[in-house]
Amino acid sequence: MNVRAKLTAGFLIIVLLIWITVFFTGNTYTKISEEFATLEEDVVPGAIEMSEMTEKAQEIKAWTYVYMIRGNVVRKGKPVKEWLQESTESLERLAREHRERGIAVVPEEAEIAEELETKARQLSSAAMGIINLKDQGVELDELLEKKEEAFGPVFLPLIKQLEEHKAAHLEELAAAEEAVHEAQTSGVQVLLIAAGLITLLAAAVTFFTVRSIVKPLHALHKGTEIIGQGNLDYKVGTEAKDEIGQLSRAFDQMTENLGRTTTSIDNLNKEITERERAEEELRESEERYRAIVNLGASIGEAIVMLQDTEDVVGIHTFANDEWLNITGYSREELLGMSMVDLIHPRYRKAAVERHRRRIRGESVPGLFEISIIRKDGTEVPVEITAAYTTYQGKPANVIYIRDITERKRVEEEIKKFKTISDRAGYGAAITSMEGEFIYLNESLAQMHGYTPEELMGKQFSALFTEDSLKHLLRLRNQLIQKGTYFTEELWRKRKDGTVFPTLTTAVIIKGDNGKPLYISGTAIDITERKRMEQELQEKNERLDAQNEELQTQAEELQTAYRELQQLDQMKDNFLSTVSHELRTPLTSIKGFAEILLSYEEDRETQREFLTIINNESDRLTRLIDDFLDLARIESGRMRWESAELAIPDVIKNAVEATQSLAKQKNLRVSINSEPDIPAIWGDRDKLVQVVTNLLSNAMKFTPEEGEIRVGAQVLKENEAEDVSPMIRVSVSDTGIGIAPEDYQAVFEKFKQVGDTLTDKPQGTGLGLPICKEIVEHYRGKLWVESELGKGSTFYFTLPVVARPEAAVPEVREEKMKVTLISGEKTILVVDDEAHVRRFLSHEFANRGYRVIEASSGKEAIDLTREHHPDLITLDVLMPDIDGLDVTAVLKSDTNTRDIPILILSVVEEKERGYSLGANEYVTKPFSKKRLMDKITHLLGQAQKTVVVVDDDRTLVKAIKFKLEKRGFAVYAAYDGEKALKVIAKNRPDLIVLDVMMPKMDGYEVIKILKDNPDTVNTPIIVLTGVEIDGGRVRALSLGATEYVTKSGGLGKLFESIENILSGTATK
Repeated sequence: MNVRAKLTAGFLIIVLLIWITVFFTGNTYTKISEEFATLEEDVVPGAIEMSEMTEKAQEIKAWTYVYMIRGNVVRKGKPVKEWLQESTESLERLAREHRERGIAVVPEEAEIAEELETKARQLSSAAMGIINLKDQGVELDELLEKKEEAFGPVFLPLIKQLEEHKAAHLEELAAAEEAVHEAQTSGVQVLLIAAGLITLLAAAVTFFTVRSIVKPLHALHKGTEIIGQGNLDYKVGTEAKDEIGQLSRAFDQMTENLGRTTTSIDNLNKEITERERAEEELRESEERYRAIVNLGASIGEAIVMLQDTEDVVGIHTFANDEWLNITGYSREELLGMSMVDLIHPRYRKAAVERHRRRIRGESVPGLFEISIIRKDGTEVPVEITAAYTTYQGKPANVIYIRDITERKRVEEEIKKFKTISDRAGYGAAITSMEGEFIYLNESLAQMHGYTPEELMGKQFSALFTEDSLKHLLRLRNQLIQKGTYFTEELWRKRKDGTVFPTLTTAVIIKGDNGKPLYISGTAIDITERKRMEQELQEKNERLDAQNEELQTQAEELQTAYRELQQLDQMKDNFLSTVSHELRTPLTSIKGFAEILLSYEEDRETQREFLTIINNESDRLTRLIDDFLDLARIESGRMRWESAELAIPDVIKNAVEATQSLAKQKNLRVSINSEPDIPAIWGDRDKLVQVVTNLLSNAMKFTPEEGEIRVGAQVLKENEAEDVSPMIRVSVSDTGIGIAPEDYQAVFEKFKQVGDTLTDKPQGTGLGLPICKEIVEHYRGKLWVESELGKGSTFYFTLPVVARPEAAVPEVREEKMKVTLISGEKTILVVDDEAHVRRFLSHEFANRGYRVIEASSGKEAIDLTREHHPDLITLDVLMPDIDGLDVTAVLKSDTNTRDIPILILSVVEEKERGYSLGANEYVTKPFSKKRLMDKITHLLGQAQKTVVVVDDDRTLVKAIKFKLEKRGFAVYAAYDGEKALKVIAKNRPDLIVLDVMMPKMDGYEVIKILKDNPDTVNTPIIVLTGVEIDGGRVRALSLGATEYVTKSGGLGKLFESIENILSGTATK
């Protein structure tokens, strides 16, 4: 075999050996990798499922708590309640899938999977149970207790088991990774050994192959080229003893060393790569750990790990940043510090005892609240969730801590707000700063046509109209910026789309740091107020139309006010004058009367004194007549006679009446009247009074030996102001005259203008006003024309009218229709006023009754028991016993209770009077006809029958008792069906009927009675305790006679019964 063949055979043998080694090594490595991949596919998903289940359980617990506090807020675009429902289903699904996968990481894997699925369902049930309790309106304190009871036995055991099971999966995976690593290491070692063996074998083959080669240098050269090309496994393999053989061996040794060096470099590169991969995995693990640790901070919770030593309980071994923020300590200060030192003294003992019980394996709640003391000494309330684990081979307590200061304050604020708003009649709500409802009361929800549950978690903006919402958002932005409050009228929308106005108030609720947390608001429906404002606006518009007229009236009122002030002054002057005018004649009369009593001289002197007394008496009479006339005219009670009369005769009579005064002052009085003055119709005395008064005034203000002229004439048509012919009468004097500015004042009441010649006013100032009233009564006019120092002329006009038709005389008293009762009836009249007793006795006696009088209550009782009258009229206000007490005494006595009592009084006590048993009650004053109608009714009536129907037995008993005291026969029924039977049996004169009754209501009873010919005309009084909308109209339209409510008392009922049965009721 040539050299080439030998070399080829040797090379093929070497390659075959290498491939055999690589095949067996690779096959082994492949099997190990496949087994690891299979294990990884089974174990890693299980560990991930454990993590997902742990995270899901923690989220369910956390957001269940959020739902308890804030209600159905939004979580990831969904209401929390819906999100929690999906999360609990997801948790149960993960547990079920884990059980069904059936990966036996540990021997008891199937049992653990079933326990996890059971606890997952229990946790889901606990969460949904708390949600249902919240929806049922359970208070927060009770919810917290229920949450502790529901989550305590489930949550922490579930978390612990998940962590332990996940740890088992991770340990199994780590063991598998270690096995793969060992397998890889063993494979490399085997490969190296095999490579060494192959190299030796190749060297041997080469040696034996080429030893016989003549040209070893060529082989060596070729070997160097091969090795130079990177094939370090090639060996020259010569065993020649010469230098070439040594060189060949040296070369082979060099090749071997180079191969080992290359192998070491490769192994080093692999080790560096593996270390970098391990460091990357470690970094990722640390990042995951840091993310888990700081998860508490992201949801506002601190995470702390505590471990006990032999001497100290709860040493900090780890604390996240949130715990540093809560306590105020640095991490260096906390590490090594006992948690007990941070707990408030009032919670410290209980917390330590809870920890020791947990160490002993006893069951304790995993969630509780305590307070801690910050570094600055302030107290902070916190909520703690504790979980026990093992860290570095020692027991460790991992606790989650949440600062609940703000929650406590907000809970208190919400509790107060809710208490106030639930009692109030207005709507109230609290929204988040994003505008979501976190609380609203029933009133607000009903105002919009919703239930509170429908609105929880919704945006407030959905409740406002578009325009009002724009305005509200501006107000809300100002509120957030300024932090005050606003009250505004805004339009809101109901569920059915209708809108209504409200008075809306909003205020910011801030946290301790001054940051806005919530917005609370109230709403009052002002629809009715707006309607009233609209009506008021319409009225104002109508009033605006009358504004000008009102201004005019205001000016007139101002003028009238000034006139009233003047009249007030005139009144004072008048009273002074009247006092003088009354005292002067009275003094004269009294003085001369005393003289006459003791005077026995000549009769001429007596006659003179008597004349003076007579004149002064006349003067007093005239003064009093003036007062009475003025009063009658102003009240419209002046009696006017109508007779044909001639004006010249009226003037003549007036001149004769004043002749004595004219003689005293030696005045000339002349009469100058036109001939053929037509007669008029009027009151002679009133017209003579007018002329006489004008003459008297003229004589008083005219100096002695002056002249008075009286005349009458018919005005021409163009001079007359009326279409009828007019007669003008004038009285002129030559007296002192009247200033023009006083022309109107002389006709004012109590006004005296100017003075007499002695500069001393005389008279009352009523004469001319009375004259003016009389003249104007006949559609005439009275006025004055004067010139100071020369005299005055008073004129008045009277229309010439035909004889009036005979008028029907005024009826001043009702014509009495008296029914005399056969036989003698006795009436007891009781009144402390003698003239009232006299009046009543006279009226009753004239109508054939026998009358007994009593002036006091005691006397009335005694006379009633002695004479037993047929009727009593009774006053209320009496000095000893009032009439109502007398009524009570007589109606409580079986011997006198049947005597009818008619109360006649000025006191409005009908309700009490009827309740005490009075049969009738008439207030003074009253007409004779009304009085006698009542008397006739009370003395002439036979016993009447009344049926009372009501399901209120106490009320029926009270009505029956009081009606029987009034002499009625009373039957009772307590439902509609029984009423029909009682009515059919007793045929009552009247029925008192309730509306709302069992078996058959009052309306149905009325229909049946009105359809029955025997009861169609029987009066029915509907007596109801509730004023039903439309109830009165319905009852009366069905045929009821009266509709009386119980709220008005029973007095109205008794009055209606008396009026109906006496025939005086009106519909």
